[in-house]
Amino acid sequence: MITGESTLGIDPGQRGGVTLIADCGIVFSWVMPVVGKEIDIRALNGITCKRIDRIIIEHSQAVPPRPGYKGMSSVAAFSFGKNFGKLLGWIETSGYPYELVKPRVWQKVMFAGTAAKEKTKVRAAQAATRIWPEFDFLASDRCRVPHDGKVDSALIAEYGRRSK
Repeated sequence: MITGESTLGIDPGQRGGVTLIADCGIVFSWVMPVVGKEIDIRALNGITCKRIDRIIIEHSQAVPPRPGYKGMSSVAAFSFGKNFGKLLGWIETSGYPYELVKPRVWQKVMFAGTAAKEKTKVRAAQAATRIWPEFDFLASDRCRVPHDGKVDSALIAEYGRRSK
């Protein structure tokens, strides 16, 4: 049972995640469903049966290669853009209010109290386990480290809940 306002956080991308939080805590957290290299929008349709008050999606972008930085290939950048567009289309047709948030914006708020010298993924896992110590962010029973997409989508949702 969802009590209070609920916020869906989305970390887009093939290794992203989708998390719904409410006043009672995390309602569910999924690894982004994919078929091949594409996000499975049909699988996401099951979410719309839940009560969602707003959606917060990370406004990521493809990073082209430049000197000293590998970046994304043009094929990878196109694939990322296509998947991001599919997610936005799904959100638009669902009718839920949504907000795009840049990674640095939500990370600045949610990483407060974590060691700045640590890598982003480590800081995200620290922040998530501090907020939800009882929640299991593993992708499966065989995994040993938290799934980045589940962690990030939970933090994105919590950022949205706090910034309403």
